[in-house]
Amino acid sequence: MGKYLRSRFVQSGRAKNVLTFGVSMALGAGIWMVSPTLTGQREAFDAFGYYVLALLVAGVVLGVSGVGSRGYGGLVLGQLLYMLVALPSGPLLPVGVIVVSFFSLLSLPGIWLGNWLRPRRGAS
Repeated sequence: MGKYLRSRFVQSGRAKNVLTFGVSMALGAGIWMVSPTLTGQREAFDAFGYYVLALLVAGVVLGVSGVGSRGYGGLVLGQLLYMLVALPSGPLLPVGVIVVSFFSLLSLPGIWLGNWLRPRRGAS
């Protein structure tokens, strides 16, 4: 029975969606994880230029890889989970959640650019 369900899971495309979401979450958390090393700021959005550039690059990566806008939710959730789990919380946490949610929209132009740059199948 388990083999049948696993096979149906893979055939339905859900396995790819789960993997896509997980990779997108890792990408979002990675933006915050490397921020202290690259910028000296504990929170990624405190280094405005880095954060904007990182979101645009993450969007391009999602677009070029074929994930596209399906990975947007994972990108946002990965950032929020990292912020909630790895950083100390305080009274400004709700503001941080709003800022991350708002600024994550900057990854969408990157996704569109990545989709445009992605080689098409059958194109010569």
